[in-house]
Amino acid sequence: MATITLKTITETAQSIGTLMTRPNFDPPHAIEQSEILYREGIELVAKEVEGQPILKEDIVSSVVTELNELVAAENIQNHIPLHQTLSKVYHIFIEITWYQCWRQQQRPVFTTTIEKILNNCDRIRKNLPKDQAGIWFEYSCAKQAAKCLTPSETVWGKYIDILLSLGEHIQGKSIFGIIRDAIAIGVEVEKRWIKRWYLPIYQLRWSSTLVRTKRDFETLIGPQLEKFQKEGGKYTLCLATIYRELIRNPAVEEEAKLLASKELAGLVQLQDDKSIASNLANYLIKRLPHLKPIKYLAIKADRYWPTRLMITQYAFELKKEGKLPYIRETINALLTFQRKTRIEDERQAIQLQIEKLKAESTQTKELIEKCQAFLQAAGAGIMKAGQEKDVQETKVNRDRYLQEQKDIEEELKATEQAQPLLSELEELDKKEQEHLKELAEI
Repeated sequence: MATITLKTITETAQSIGTLMTRPNFDPPHAIEQSEILYREGIELVAKEVEGQPILKEDIVSSVVTELNELVAAENIQNHIPLHQTLSKVYHIFIEITWYQCWRQQQRPVFTTTIEKILNNCDRIRKNLPKDQAGIWFEYSCAKQAAKCLTPSETVWGKYIDILLSLGEHIQGKSIFGIIRDAIAIGVEVEKRWIKRWYLPIYQLRWSSTLVRTKRDFETLIGPQLEKFQKEGGKYTLCLATIYRELIRNPAVEEEAKLLASKELAGLVQLQDDKSIASNLANYLIKRLPHLKPIKYLAIKADRYWPTRLMITQYAFELKKEGKLPYIRETINALLTFQRKTRIEDERQAIQLQIEKLKAESTQTKELIEKCQAFLQAAGAGIMKAGQEKDVQETKVNRDRYLQEQKDIEEELKATEQAQPLLSELEELDKKEQEHLKELAEI
């Protein structure tokens, strides 16, 4: 790889812009240049993690400002292949920028630059087709990375306090030490700054750039596997992305690539213990009445669905790149995967749950009415001597039944809300089956 300088990477970003505008509109070449810029970004990250930065005094914000205009260009708003590449380039250079700002104790990024990143990420994600999990993930990470460019003064103060209490100066502390401190801030960080999922995902992706051998894989990625697999969602999207990069990287040894391909196939088999219907109801109970769009909720119902879809798309990409031997096991896993319960089973499960909750509601109402009748009789003086204790117990029971009734009604409402989401889930399944049908032809 040629020597990387701020000038060369900024010029590469500018050349991508030239290839995306008239009269030079050339998407294939723009994608090729974007891939080059991405590989250079990975090299910059690896050297930062090693503590031997290539750009010791420069900050790559010039690349980010160029990319800000590129990803927002209206002429590529529906060009999925371009966004598949640009999204990961955008994400990684925003991360490099905020890391370099930390390392050099600077905050040179304009608020307008940050706001543009946040707006770009939100607008692009809202416009994406449901099956573009990879692009959605990269822009989600880019959004959180942008928030790191200028943390709130309160959070910066907390960082400084923590570091000083440890007797360390910011300049002398590694980025992963800073991350541990950020996690210690906990709720305050999430409330005022970034989502909690971002920090561990960021750390693992950066650490993975150092993987060259099987032992590197086991040391740098292995300890996080169980947690990430259990979490699903963005965590397993992160793992799938890392495995793809390891398979593609010519510097990674064969044993490590084979291990990455095995783990990639393993991600396909992950699924929730609970039914989709149960997940939907539980999710809705927590969110009522602040419901998000049906599409979002349907995807949330199966936290591994986006990962499977991403892996399916990666399989096509890797096959085109001549990496079929590394993804054959993954393709077989995708083609043989079956959910424990299909949509029709879910529909029946929801209906049974509704009937059960209605029966419980009726029974609880009857118990409340009996308590009320007893208390009314006691209040009217129709009570035998020595029943004062019974009155107190009845009041306690009535209050408990009233709370139970409230809980039942909330669960019933949430379960009924889950019914229309099944149609959306059917659409997601159809989309997945379409991709699998194409995959079967490989």
